[in-house]
Amino acid sequence: MVGVDWTGCAGDPLAGMAVVDAAARATGFPRGTEPVLASLSHRHPAIQRFLAAKDWEALPAGREGKTMADLAREAPGVAAPFERTHTVVAFDTPWLIGSMGSGTAGDVFRAALERGMRTGRVGLSINAFEGENEPVRGPQGGLVGGIDSETLLSGAINLSRIDNLGELADVVQLATRFLLCAAKSTGGEQGTVRLGLGLAGVHEWLLARRESYAVTDALEDWLHVWRGVSDETAGWFSAVLGMPRPRGVRCVTPSVELARLAGTTAGAEPLFAVACRRVEGQGAHDEPRLDPLAASLASLHGLALDSMECSLTLRDDPGRTLSVQASLQAYVDQGCSVLLRRPAWGTQGNGPGDVDSVAALVARQARDLRYLRIAPDGRGGSARHVAADPADVADEAVCAPRAA
Repeated sequence: MVGVDWTGCAGDPLAGMAVVDAAARATGFPRGTEPVLASLSHRHPAIQRFLAAKDWEALPAGREGKTMADLAREAPGVAAPFERTHTVVAFDTPWLIGSMGSGTAGDVFRAALERGMRTGRVGLSINAFEGENEPVRGPQGGLVGGIDSETLLSGAINLSRIDNLGELADVVQLATRFLLCAAKSTGGEQGTVRLGLGLAGVHEWLLARRESYAVTDALEDWLHVWRGVSDETAGWFSAVLGMPRPRGVRCVTPSVELARLAGTTAGAEPLFAVACRRVEGQGAHDEPRLDPLAASLASLHGLALDSMECSLTLRDDPGRTLSVQASLQAYVDQGCSVLLRRPAWGTQGNGPGDVDSVAALVARQARDLRYLRIAPDGRGGSARHVAADPADVADEAVCAPRAA
């Protein structure tokens, strides 16, 4: 994992980005992964080129009217520009104050949001006030940092498998101590350390309690314990180990791989689907199938499938997801990332005519956000997904596990 803020670097930032991206490709990171994060200030002279760097659908390739997106799909050996890099536009304190005062977020903000809604390849970070000198460093938007060569270690506790607040306090203390020990073993006592103690299974925790997808009063009680115990433990145990106190302790990211291993929902993400149909290109819908995680959680917690909320239904109400992310951000001292899922570009609710309304919604929440990434359905030419009624699913019709 590499995170670079190119704002203050001499020379052409895109040239430096290309070198780092090529190194990630040569190291063996597979296509479809983004182990590198590159951020650039919205004020930088190269910001328009930065925004266009991964707009592969607009980049001609070959002599037959094809684009780079077409070529990358048809020829697996061809690497699209910055394929292993997640690009993030960084906004600062003056931008935040100006947008709050004027009610307009500016052309760069709108352009970045439009590309996120269309391709999912551009994120936004808001590095304001005390976070202005700490740009987002982790590719999933959780870890931040303002010093080169920091020791960054992250992990997550599975909230859905913890029974009460006392057990939560014990788990948080042990997890914080574990990350500090790992930092010391990697030489963290010699420099700056950041921990990223995150959460997994937040939506499963809510589903098990028959709660809607929101930061409820009961969930806030648990978040208070998570914050308080991790802060206290980071302070006294780092002293026991003879190392500096971490500059950050908590973040929230999707952590898809960890969640898949644990059989729970990812980070604070809602369950992706209960039942859905896959749509390949312009083709016909597949038969409806149950999401395997939804089937597992329904069985484990005695839930009716038709009572379970999921991303495919929540994506029509982006305010719900943004509200959850903003509420969680108050409990972390770094970044909180909850994917803002949208329908496929060009379909109802996610097209050129929807950019201004989504931009206004995000701008209203901007002071409570640190990072935003948008995930349009069917991005990168992958299959689209349409919610289906669980009652229409044939027996034993279960979806194959989805890629992250």
